[in-house]
Amino acid sequence: MGTPNMKKYWYQPLIHYSINCNSILSLFDVCERGWSSKCKLTIISAIIYILNAIWSCKNSFRFKGEQPNMKSTITQIIANVSIAGNLTKLATGSTIRDFTVLKAFKVNTHYPNAPKITEVIWSPPILHWIKCNTDGAALGTTDQAACAGIFRNRNGESLGCFAANLGIENDFYAELMGVIFVVECAIKKRWTHLWIESDSKLANLAVKSSNIVPWQIKNRWLNCLHLMTGLTCMITHMYSEGNHCADKLASIGLTVDGFTWWSSPPVNIRADLVNNRLGLPYYKFSNFTLRAWFGPPSFLYLTFDFNIFWMRP
Repeated sequence: MGTPNMKKYWYQPLIHYSINCNSILSLFDVCERGWSSKCKLTIISAIIYILNAIWSCKNSFRFKGEQPNMKSTITQIIANVSIAGNLTKLATGSTIRDFTVLKAFKVNTHYPNAPKITEVIWSPPILHWIKCNTDGAALGTTDQAACAGIFRNRNGESLGCFAANLGIENDFYAELMGVIFVVECAIKKRWTHLWIESDSKLANLAVKSSNIVPWQIKNRWLNCLHLMTGLTCMITHMYSEGNHCADKLASIGLTVDGFTWWSSPPVNIRADLVNNRLGLPYYKFSNFTLRAWFGPPSFLYLTFDFNIFWMRP
């Protein structure tokens, strides 16, 4: 495999990198050069099909005495790599070297979608209404869970907040318990006009249909819905980027025992409270891909399939 006659079939001039053909594992080092996802898959496929072609040609020569036709062998390699590359929906990079490699193997380019940027601003309630942002947190499906909520008036001032450790539960359970605690606290405080805001769409859906509620809290959830009929109440969805206060409170809930109520907000959420009162926006990014190339051999390639966010200063 390391002979000069074989090295020229590794497409070394195409990728502009020296290729170590001393071992099979060293061949795959060329894949770790900061390629895009689709180009990396194409190169891996090319290496595998080239190895397969070499093995097949050597067997044909050894057992059948047939001399390999290099032109037809390379054509077959390109055809196989093209099929493998075109079956994937991975994103193509924007560099000319990625484009050159993909076109050499007749692989179609598939560029990522343009990032969608959504501005998220916390909205205060209207006069005589109380707004509560709630959230649930779980460290895992078999680990600790907690829920939290913070009540604010039309000026964005905190009227009180809570956090509760729920023990070993899942995230959906925590989100529902957050809504239950919000309603129970509102009844106790005699707040009759309540706006509940959660970043869980399932929690909002559970208000309309209780069939998705876990059986462990089904009765308590139905009682919560009954209590809501005595309130002027609405529940809406908010992106998690605008729900930082409740999210941080839920993280605190993982460290407390049982239910905890604060008349004044904890120190670590006060900065977010001020940002909400000032109407500072947060941004939600979808379909966002970040690439950074620091030159060989060091590189960094990050793909965010999830949503990332930051706050404008």
